[in-house]
Amino acid sequence: MEGLGRTRRDRITRLGQLALPLTAGAVSWLVPLAFTTGFGGAMSDFDIYLGGARSIFTHAQMYADGPNQFVYPPIAAILFLPFLLGPALLWKILWAFASWAALMAVVHRLGLRGWAGSVAAAVAIGTATPVTMATRLGQIEILLTCLVILDLVPGSRPSGRRVIPLPAGWLVGLVTAIKLTPALFIVHLLLTRRWRAALTATVTAAGLTLIGFALLPGDSVFYWGRLATTGSVGFASDPIYLDNQSVRGAILRLFKLGPAAGPVALALAGVCIAIGLFAARRLSRRGLEGAAVVLVGLATALASPVSWTHHFVWIVPLAVILLTHRTGRLVAVSGTLLVVWLWLAPYGALPAGGMKELDYTAGEILLSGVTPVLGLVLLVGALMTDVGGTVRRTESTRPETKPASTRS
Repeated sequence: MEGLGRTRRDRITRLGQLALPLTAGAVSWLVPLAFTTGFGGAMSDFDIYLGGARSIFTHAQMYADGPNQFVYPPIAAILFLPFLLGPALLWKILWAFASWAALMAVVHRLGLRGWAGSVAAAVAIGTATPVTMATRLGQIEILLTCLVILDLVPGSRPSGRRVIPLPAGWLVGLVTAIKLTPALFIVHLLLTRRWRAALTATVTAAGLTLIGFALLPGDSVFYWGRLATTGSVGFASDPIYLDNQSVRGAILRLFKLGPAAGPVALALAGVCIAIGLFAARRLSRRGLEGAAVVLVGLATALASPVSWTHHFVWIVPLAVILLTHRTGRLVAVSGTLLVVWLWLAPYGALPAGGMKELDYTAGEILLSGVTPVLGLVLLVGALMTDVGGTVRRTESTRPETKPASTRS
């Protein structure tokens, strides 16, 4: 009887730990929504995804110009076809809960478990600006970030159950086929000599892209042709816009779209990628794959031509790494400042849109460019100083081991 009682208490405890973050997400999203735009105006980006999928059947132009244009490869529209079945509102709610559940799994995978992980996930889901913004827009970014981490970082699963074994790298390939920039993780796999995972990711990404060409040849030729000739996927918003917190966005605001902005931004983006990859390889060789993957994710966001605030969901796993690992002072300070800065996003108070960024004062330019500065300092710090193992070795936090073969 005592054993049955303990089992029941454990189940209740686990349900509570699962319910807390989901409740925090629902309250932070649904309550404000009910008093503002209502559910009809929720998740505008998710509606864009549905529009891309719907164009397959309506024969409308998938990549039509405008503020609500679809900017992902054709395979992404194909993958969204199932979401056209049933009411969109139901899918939006399920999408939000799936995103939160994935973030909970990442917090657990990176070492925060039990009530500590539950509370951390709840605080992140309910208050971190990149997460709340991604939820409000119905963005895919939370899921993409989490899929990469769950694919590449070894560790136990929240349920404690085994799933059908799949080769490491296939989720990275899926994410790369959808959003392109995660291809940097394939480079990371190559640099860390994880040949099989790199091959799996490459074949998966290439295979899905070829499926897009086979099913939607016209849209595929247009999308990839435009990308090859202009380097653009068709963003309507100008990259100088304040919410673009990438290196390029900051440089464009600093140079006020001057001719030197492009080359300088490209050079600094290359620096971010190089430092991020080599710092990640250093960490990976020491068995700290969680920290390594997070660094590559941050480098990807910083180096991307356009990284909106909601693309920096990476600060949540970064916060977990900082909580569970010993770090040098430079990493600890710069990482904490970056997390707090993007978590609160105080730069959002600056005037933005309509090219107002061209009229920024020196102080406003500085505030709008804090993110890439802190990010670059963090990458340099991770390359130059030590990041140690996990802080405490208990049931709730265990040291990472160097990945030999991971399963997702």
